[in-house]
Amino acid sequence: MRNKKGIGMILAFGILLITFLIVLLIVLFVSSIVRLGFNEISPIINDLGNISITDTPINLTEKANYVFTPAQTIVNTTKWLVPLFYIGGLIFSIVIFGFYSSERRYLLFFYLAFMIFLIVLSAFISNTYQDFLSQENTLDLKEQSLSNYLILYSPYILAVIGLITGIFMFTKDTGEDLP
Repeated sequence: MRNKKGIGMILAFGILLITFLIVLLIVLFVSSIVRLGFNEISPIINDLGNISITDTPINLTEKANYVFTPAQTIVNTTKWLVPLFYIGGLIFSIVIFGFYSSERRYLLFFYLAFMIFLIVLSAFISNTYQDFLSQENTLDLKEQSLSNYLILYSPYILAVIGLITGIFMFTKDTGEDLP
């Protein structure tokens, strides 16, 4: 029976690349929605003032700032933190699948076909995101320039990543005799 490890590695590589892109999109939208909520809640929180439930007044603005200020700081860091994780994940995928895989040369056609499928899929995601970005919406997606760049140019990025990884996968000496 033939060794099926090569096809599994190629599928895992492709699934990992698309998963990185989809996670970037989801985190981008969720952080934009949460940031929009913080922008609406912050003025209300600052106007709460004191309230007296018992004999001692409680400053609700101060108590709410203990919660909302750190949370808002965390949400605001997603503008640059998430794209850095995306870039790190792509580099990680090159290292893992390019250097540590022992692919067979007969899988080159399958790898190329699968990478073309991934590039077309990322082009669809990129065009859908561009349509959403061009609409007038209340989310602050236009402020996230690095994330926008990575999503809009994801077909090119995935093509370069696929080319580099393919070179590493299929040019190393695996001990296989060529016909």
